[in-house]
Amino acid sequence: MKTLKIIALTCLFSLAFTLSSHAQEKGTSEINLGYGLATSVTLMSTFDDIFNDLFISDQANGGSVGAFFLSYDYAIADKLMLGGIFAYETGKTKYEKSDNSIVANGKTNAYTVAIEINYNYVSKPSFRVYSGVGLGFTAYDNNVVYTDNTTPNVDDNINTFNFQLTGIGIRVGKKLAFFAEAGFGYKGVVSGGLNLQF
Repeated sequence: MKTLKIIALTCLFSLAFTLSSHAQEKGTSEINLGYGLATSVTLMSTFDDIFNDLFISDQANGGSVGAFFLSYDYAIADKLMLGGIFAYETGKTKYEKSDNSIVANGKTNAYTVAIEINYNYVSKPSFRVYSGVGLGFTAYDNNVVYTDNTTPNVDDNINTFNFQLTGIGIRVGKKLAFFAEAGFGYKGVVSGGLNLQF
């Protein structure tokens, strides 16, 4: 009986290793459609709002709606993915006086293009755990339109390098799957979405 248990456990470990080692093979492609909150772009926008508060209003209301992104990844080696991403983020801000009169309206748009690399620590057909890093470029603009029609409007354009550090990511599902990530950068502190593998 003890020998039978050892054989059964050996078979289970062998099966788990086989599934893990072949789940993310070289040549696999993936498309991700996702949404993230608390991004590095939001941080830049917040600094703009604070700066504008000091000079044009008593308070700012509104902000970013989060980042929407589309990416493509290709397995350049077993468990190692390389890809590209496009992210878009927008937001609106109202600058108000203490009597709630609107002094100006602001709108922010940010476009990010980056290259990413992810390593899969656990890579099974229906479950994956990974970390990654991305480096790219963000074109960011913040427009402020004054309501008095006499003060010149503000159009700030910032072009800067941007990044994403993904501390941990989880993918659940086979060909069509859900993913969730925690980290910091252009995708946000938390992000998630759908993943299609082919």
